Amino acid sequence: MKRFLQLFIFAAVAFVVANGRIDQPSNAAVQDTAWRRPVPGAVVRAFRAPTSPYGPGHRGVDFAVRIGESVVAVGDGTVVFSGQVGGALHVVIAHSPSGWLTGYSFLASVRVHAGWTVRGGEVLGTAGGVGDGHDGSVVHVSLRIAGVYRDPMFLFHMQDLASIVHLAPMSQPRAPGDFTALPRV
Repeated sequence: MKRFLQLFIFAAVAFVVANGRIDQPSNAAVQDTAWRRPVPGAVVRAFRAPTSPYGPGHRGVDFAVRIGESVVAVGDGTVVFSGQVGGALHVVIAHSPSGWLTGYSFLASVRVHAGWTVRGGEVLGTAGGVGDGHDGSVVHVSLRIAGVYRDPMFLFHMQDLASIVHLAPMSQPRAPGDFTALPRV
């Protein structure tokens, strides 16, 4: 019975954790690819989900970079766009078989073209398109799943559920079906 209660609590916590991250990609799809950060810099502006398809938000993350630093593909895929939009250089990669799209914006130079196949870690271009008021620049990275923008940092922060869920021991045995004094999670 104790094992049943522990499994019940684990399942309940896992359900809450999963539903709390409903805007994130599934772990199975994320683990299918060895995702890597596009640059080593810190995040200087985090993802903020838009309130509606055309509403305000920040549809990716901005990484601090040194001007001229290489920007690499986060995973294997095919370049579906490489060029200028609104005066800035951008690259978009489709990742198969998931169909996810990653975007890399505000590049100083681009080294890939639409239709090219790239490997994760391959250089797409160099940073330097937009300054952040300091001695460097930023690179904006986005992730789209089925046309919806998601937080790309999820790709780089895989967590083992066991590292965040801890089962609490019961101080005394309970009668079968007695759920009144379960520890709070």
